Formats: sequence, C-alpha cells, structure tokens
Amino acid sequence: PRLQRGEIVITDRFSMSTYAYQFLQGVDYNEIHRMHTERGIIKPNLTFFVDIGFETAWERVADRKERLEKFERNPGFIRDLIYMYRGLWWESKKDGTGELGRIIRIDGEQPRERVFSDVVRQFWPVYEEYKKK
Repeated sequence: PRLQRGEIVITDRFSMSTYAYQFLQGVDYNEIHRMHTERGIIKPNLTFFVDIGFETAWERVADRKERLEKFERNPGFIRDLIYMYRGLWWESKKDGTGELGRIIRIDGEQPRERVFSDVVRQFWPVYEEYKKK
C-alpha cells in the first residue's frame, strides 16, 4: 500500500536474500525466478549489498551473544552465502539492473560509521531521481 501511495519503502532483506538463501537450500535458480515472476514480486529499485568476508561475519555472529539462528550455526553455509551474494552482485553488474534491480556494493569491512556514510552517499542520488518521477 505504501508503494501505491508513492512512498519509499526500505527493508533489511528482499529479493537478493531470497535468491541466495533459497538457492543454497536446493531450490533451482530458474524456479526461484519463475516464482518471483508468476507471483508478481516487486523488483527493488535499489539494493545495498554490505559485503563482508567470512572471518568478519563469523566474528559478528559470535559477538552478538544471542541465540543463533538456524543458518548461523553452520559456518559452511555462511561461507557459501557470502559467495552467493557476491555472485548475484557480480551478475547484476554485467547486465545493468537485471531481475534483482540495481545492486550497490558497500565495503562492510570498514568502520560502522563509514558504512553508514557510504550508504547515505549512494542513496541520495537515487532518492532525488525517484522524486522527479
């Protein structure tokens, strides 16, 4: 409903996550694409991919000191997930925006403040472009 009213909607996970997690659990890539297409899932205008290496990801999971989610208990899955995200991002670079929309890679190995400023810096031009429509 908010999109229909012309509002901007920001989520922490969307199509890129669906493709990565479902594919790594054995769902055929073409099947994921078919389900998105047939169900009319909205293609995001912009996705920020905060890219971190396995060591950083594993350290952050351990540092949270919370109950681990299903996927966080398997270091191999986390490693594969990182490669999958990187592959999806790389493919999006080759064909423009592709079926996942525009994906911008942010270096997540930087300090938190720098990651935030990089996201804001990349977001504003897209927002200004969106407002003109």
